[in-house]
Amino acid sequence: MRIKFYLKYIILITTVISFIAIIQFKAYEFLCTDVYYHAKMAQLILDSGKLVEIFPWLQYTILNDNFVEHHLLFHILLLPFFKLLEPFLAAKIATIIFSAAFFIAFFVILKKLNIKFPHFWTLLLLFSSSLFIFRLNLLRAQSLALILLLIGIYLLIKNNYIYLIPLTIFYAWLFDGFIILGIVIAIKSLIEVYYLFKTKNTKLISDLFYPIFCYLTGVVIAIILNPYFPKNIYHLFFHLYQVALKDPFSNMPVGIEWYMSAPRFLISSSLIIIALFVISIFIILLTKIKHRKIGKITLFLFLNAVIFFILTIVVRKMIEYSAPLIILLAAYLYTNNHIAINKYIGKLFLFKNKYTSKLLIIFLLTSAAIYNFQAVYFNLNNDKEDKTNIKKASIWMKENIPANEIVYHLDWSESPQLLFYNDQNYYIAGLDPNFMKEYNYNLYQKWHQLFSQQSLENSYQIIKQDFKADYVFINKDFSEFVDYAKKDFRFETIYENENILIYKLK
Repeated sequence: MRIKFYLKYIILITTVISFIAIIQFKAYEFLCTDVYYHAKMAQLILDSGKLVEIFPWLQYTILNDNFVEHHLLFHILLLPFFKLLEPFLAAKIATIIFSAAFFIAFFVILKKLNIKFPHFWTLLLLFSSSLFIFRLNLLRAQSLALILLLIGIYLLIKNNYIYLIPLTIFYAWLFDGFIILGIVIAIKSLIEVYYLFKTKNTKLISDLFYPIFCYLTGVVIAIILNPYFPKNIYHLFFHLYQVALKDPFSNMPVGIEWYMSAPRFLISSSLIIIALFVISIFIILLTKIKHRKIGKITLFLFLNAVIFFILTIVVRKMIEYSAPLIILLAAYLYTNNHIAINKYIGKLFLFKNKYTSKLLIIFLLTSAAIYNFQAVYFNLNNDKEDKTNIKKASIWMKENIPANEIVYHLDWSESPQLLFYNDQNYYIAGLDPNFMKEYNYNLYQKWHQLFSQQSLENSYQIIKQDFKADYVFINKDFSEFVDYAKKDFRFETIYENENILIYKLK
C-alpha cells in the first residue's frame, strides 16, 4: 500500500515535469522576447556581482535615468541556474522547475483542503488550456507568483492572516503583480462585510480588517526594504496605473498578451476552463434554487473565479490566474457535492454503470488535453526564422558598430533580443512603450509616427537629430519604411539578411 501511495506522487511529478520539458526543449531559444530580458538581467547581475543600478540600453525611457529592478526577487532566484549553466539551458531548466513547483503547490493546496481526487484536478489544470500551457512555459515570474497566490488563498480560507505579511513581502519583491493578492484579499473582505450585515456578528470585524492590515503592512515593508527605495515608489505607481490599468484600453502598440480575448480564441484555447466555469455556476445556482446555504468558502472561491474570468476576457494574459482559480472552484464544488454530481453524470450519459460514465468523461478530457497540447507544441517555432535573423544582425552590430552608439529601431519589442546578443550598443525603447511615453511624450509621438509608417519624409531628421542615432535596425515587415529608405541616399545599407536591414545614416 505504501508503494502504491508513493507511486501516485511519482507519476504526477514525472508527468508534470516531462510535459513541461517536452515543450521547453522543442522550443528554439526562448519562447517570447521578454525572456531575453530576464536572461540578460541575470547575466548582468552575475557579471557585475551586484544589482544593476544603471541601465543605459534603453536610452529614451525612464529606465535610463531612473532604473529600478521591478523583478528583483525573480532575477535573484535565476542566478544559480545562470551561474551553473549556459543561458538557454539555464532558462529552460529554471522554467521547468518553477512551473513544476506551481503544479505541485496546486496539488498540495488541494490536499490541504481535503479535495477529492487531487491528482486528477492537478493533471486537468496541466492540460486545461493551450493559452495557459503556453503562459506557464515562459520564463517569467508568474509561476512563482501563482504559488504565493495559492498560499495566500489557503491562508485566507484558514483565517491565518498573520502569515500574509511575509507572503506579501516576497510577492512584492518578486514583481509588481502583487496587486493580484490585494484583489483576492479585497474579495475576502467584501464577503466578510456581507456576512457582518447579514448576521450582525461583530466578531467578523477582525476577519474584515485584519487581512487588509497584514497585506498593507507587507506592502509597506517590501517597499521600504527594497534596495531601490525610494525610487521604487514612483515606478510602482507607474506600473500599476499606466501599464496595468490604462494600457489595455488605449491604442498604444503593447504586447499581444495585453489584448482582449476574442470569443473564438478564448473558446478554442480554453474550452475546458469555460466548461468547468459554466458547470460551477450551474451547481451554485442549483444550490440557491434548492434553498441550501452557500458556504463562505464556496462564495469566496466563486467570486475569485468570476472576477478573474472577466479579467481574462478583458486581458488574455489573465488566463494565468483564472485557470487555476476556476479549477480550484470546480474541485471544491465537486468535493462538497460529489454524490449528487455522480448520480447526475450517470443520468446524463444514460449509462447504468458509473465506471462507463467515468471512462467516457476521461476520454473526452483526454481528447481535449491532446488538442491543447498539440496546439502549443506544433506552433512553438513559428518565429524561429525571425529570431535567427535578429540574432545574426545583433552579433554583426556587436562586431561592426562602435560601442555606445545608439541604434534606432522601429519595433520596441525587439530590444530584449538585441540587448541579449549585443550589450555594447544602446537602443531606443523596450519592455513597454509606456517607458518612452513617460520619459518624453514628444519623442514618443515621433517614434510612433515612424512605427506607424506615417509622414516618413521626416524620418532622417527624427532619427538623426531627435534620437541622436547614426544607425537604424529595421525589420523588413516595415515595408513602407524600407521603400522610403531605398529612395533616400542618406540611408546607406551596411547589413542585410532575410528579414533585417541595418542602415548607416550619412
